[in-house]
Amino acid sequence: MPNRRYKIQLSLAPFGAALLIAAHGVVKHCNAEVSLPLYVSVILGFLLGFAGRRKELREKARDIATNGNNRNNQLSKAAQVQVVVVIIIMAGVGSWLSMVG
Repeated sequence: MPNRRYKIQLSLAPFGAALLIAAHGVVKHCNAEVSLPLYVSVILGFLLGFAGRRKELREKARDIATNGNNRNNQLSKAAQVQVVVVIIIMAGVGSWLSMVG
C-alpha cells in the first residue's frame, strides 16, 4: 500500500460492512442467521476476487496516489472480469446459505 490512509481505509472496510449488515437486520427485522452468511460471502467474494492480483493492485494504488484517479490507472479487463464473476458467484452462495435452514 502506498500510504497510511489507504491502509486505514482497507482495514476499516469489514467493520463498515458489518455495521451495514447490522443496520439492514434492524430495518428489515431479520436475524443474524440470515444476514451473517451474506456478510461472510461478500467479504470472501472481495478477497477471492482479487486473489493473485496483488502486484497489479499495488501498482494501481500507487499510481492513483501520485497521479489521481483517471482512465489510465484502471484495472485490467481480466482483473475486472475476475472480480465481477467471483462476487456474483459468492453472492449466490451467500443467498443460498441464508435460505438454508
